[in-house]
Amino acid sequence: MKQIIIYILPFLALGACTSGQLEEQAYKQWVENPENGLIVRKEIGQFAYELFYKPLPYQLLQAKDSVEATEEQQHTEYYTLKIESLDGQDVLKSGARDVAEYNNRLFYLADYIQQDLSLIQGGDTLPCLFAHYERNYGLAPYAKVTLAFEVEKKATPQEKTIRFNDPVFGAGPVQFYYPTTTLNNIPKLKQ
Repeated sequence: MKQIIIYILPFLALGACTSGQLEEQAYKQWVENPENGLIVRKEIGQFAYELFYKPLPYQLLQAKDSVEATEEQQHTEYYTLKIESLDGQDVLKSGARDVAEYNNRLFYLADYIQQDLSLIQGGDTLPCLFAHYERNYGLAPYAKVTLAFEVEKKATPQEKTIRFNDPVFGAGPVQFYYPTTTLNNIPKLKQ
């Protein structure tokens, strides 16, 4: 009997996660779990590119705002792009030939990356609304950029692809795909 319970418990827990509504902490954990598909990672050359889609309730919880979204927030999708050096070095220095290449990477992340990002949803290709580089001064082997895209609010989620045309780190176009099934599985935040 104990063996049956041990086998059934994981399925009950899984059912609770996909039942549709989760408390704040459980919701955060679900969204941050890479197995749920909101974090897409690709390793290309000496770098890893990771994109984290942040649903609006998660974004509001992180910002410690109320769970009531403004009209502007309802039409904005947020992501975090992380570019990581696989050799453990500062991503700005990893493989850089000289100080000029280091500076080129730094200025690109701070000022120009936005122009190389787009969201493809349905038949639309949308430009990046803003991109904010979070500089860590070499304390970590990665760079993080917060992204926002202005989207039309849909009754049901549509598959989407974020395209990053990387001219600086050498990957060329990198695409992050979020299928409709993944987006439909995002639970609701319990109010």
